[in-house]
Amino acid sequence: MKKVTLMLALAATLFAACGKDDDNNTPAEPVQQVPAIVSMMYYLNASDDMLQYLDYTVTFDNGIDEVLDTVTSNRWEKIRAAGLPSTFTIKTHLRVKEGMYDALAAVDTFHVNRGHGYAYQIFDSTATAIPGMSSNWNVPSTSVGRGALIAEHVQAGDYDKTYTISFDANGVKIEN
Repeated sequence: MKKVTLMLALAATLFAACGKDDDNNTPAEPVQQVPAIVSMMYYLNASDDMLQYLDYTVTFDNGIDEVLDTVTSNRWEKIRAAGLPSTFTIKTHLRVKEGMYDALAAVDTFHVNRGHGYAYQIFDSTATAIPGMSSNWNVPSTSVGRGALIAEHVQAGDYDKTYTISFDANGVKIEN
């Protein structure tokens, strides 16, 4: 009889424990983060030669408004945000500074640094970063040329570039 009572007590304890575990350890439903906002940082590099002889401007448009900025240091960067879907457009424009064409043309060795890139992060509507929805891209680009040749290319607009980066409503980057 003691054996049966002991087994019943043990069974009741196990049953109660199992019932408690089910109540307290039920996994919560994962909260689904819905992409709503993208934050984009775009950057570019400039050599000392470029800063000395060239006017270097960047227009950064997030689809809401444009920022026109002048590159005055070796690394330029801006961060912009927009709701999804969205398209960011970056336009770079180089021209020889006023009165500097002849001085540039006389330079034997001119260093051009056109390295650029971007990083982005997707956020939900509460501005919480969504894990796994970020990326970065980097393009190093350095070259050396004679000042006269660089001056011709700059004045012809050969270094002017437009970059477009788009995201769909789900925060997925669209290849442009």
